[in-house]
Amino acid sequence: MPIIVYGSEKERSIALEVKKHSKKAHVIDKPFGIKDFAALVKLSSFIVGNNSFPAHVGVSQGTKTIVICGPKSGWFPEIENVLLIYKGLDCQPCNNPDKCPYDLACYKTLKHSEIVDKVIKFLKG
Repeated sequence: MPIIVYGSEKERSIALEVKKHSKKAHVIDKPFGIKDFAALVKLSSFIVGNNSFPAHVGVSQGTKTIVICGPKSGWFPEIENVLLIYKGLDCQPCNNPDKCPYDLACYKTLKHSEIVDKVIKFLKG
């Protein structure tokens, strides 16, 4: 199964790091049209993202969507196709990612071990 990596220009180094570790990873360069992206998501098995455009597209297309929740709160329906993962910090969500006094601990301290079992169960369900 191929892995498609899509993100902002700020996230380009992360996308290239993913590609370096997986022969099946493909990085989509911007610009990539909204309709094209929605079609890609619709055909995907699942999507993983933060509270951002790609995750919202995943929900809109009925694709299984895993949202890694950080400093922003957002509208995501509590439906069977959506898994919200929070670190669970008292400050979450602060809705102020640019001036976070904790250096985005909600993302940076979230360990894969806090995510993996939930994701596997979600994808099998």
